[in-house]
This record gives sequence, structure tokens and C-alpha cells, in this order.
Amino acid sequence: MEQDAHSALLKRMLDETVYYVRITWEGKAVLREKEAHYFVLEPAQENFAFSCAFVEEPLKEDVEVEMVLSAASDYWQQFWKNGGAVDFSGSTAAGAKELERRVVLSQYLMAILINGHNYQDARLRVYLPGNGGLLTAVAMMCAGWDGNELLTPGFPDDGSWKVVWEDLMVMP
Repeated sequence: MEQDAHSALLKRMLDETVYYVRITWEGKAVLREKEAHYFVLEPAQENFAFSCAFVEEPLKEDVEVEMVLSAASDYWQQFWKNGGAVDFSGSTAAGAKELERRVVLSQYLMAILINGHNYQDARLRVYLPGNGGLLTAVAMMCAGWDGNELLTPGFPDDGSWKVVWEDLMVMP
């Protein structure tokens, strides 16, 4: 570990994997190792800002908080302005509001996943490209999600739609 008054560089080795964490803070603070692999950054004043960079090679320069905030703001502005949208506000289906919330959440989660693909677990075994939010929404409209008790929650329950689907599992 390397440390000065406003930053630290930590090195972590796990078998053959090596990565570094560059921590930069503003103001007075103390970084201490509480126990193996457990560090605590304690600010000395009420207002405090810090940034962390997780990298494969050690960074020599500090990662300033304002730079991180600016880059994140630019990224999310572009993300929300350049994507597609699904609006369920006109739907009479009982689960439409929850479905719309989950579609937006899935867009966000897909944006932050490093590999650009949907998270896969026992309930989502198929490969969906990173823009698979619409496919996920359709699956939830048919099969539903955890806690939902409607047969086809994304469609009106008045008999105006005939919905047929197979091999879809309830989403988390």
C-alpha cells in the first residue's frame, strides 16, 4: 500500500489475479487497515468527498472527485437521451406500472454491466444482447415477476387479448 495525505494505492492479489484500487479524497482523512483486506477511510470533517478507481494497472495520478462526477454526468445524460423508451401509461393492465418500472431498471442495469449483456442466472439462461430490455419486458408481460399473481400481468384482463407463450419463467 502507498499513501499520502489525500490518496492511497492498494494492491490486491487473489491467486493469479492482481488489481489495484486508487482512492483519492478531498480534505483531511485517515485510511487505515482494520484487518486483512478491510480498509476504513475516516474523514476528519463533516463534508467529505472521495473517489475510487478499480484498475488492472496501478494509477500514478489521482482520480479527482470533480472529474468523476463530470464524467458520470456526461455518460448518464447521453445514456438517457439516446436510448429508446417504453411508455405503459395508457395501459389498462394491472401490472403495467410495475412492468414499466422494471423495464427502466433493466435499461439501467444493462448500462452498468461491464460485458454489455444481461445478467444470467438459473431463471435467465438465454443469451440476450445488451439491448434486450424489450425482450425482457415482453417476457415479464407474459410470465410475470416475483410476487405477481396475475396470469399475464402485462396484458388487459378483459378478454380483449389472446396471449399464448411458452417456456418463459417468472422474472426476479
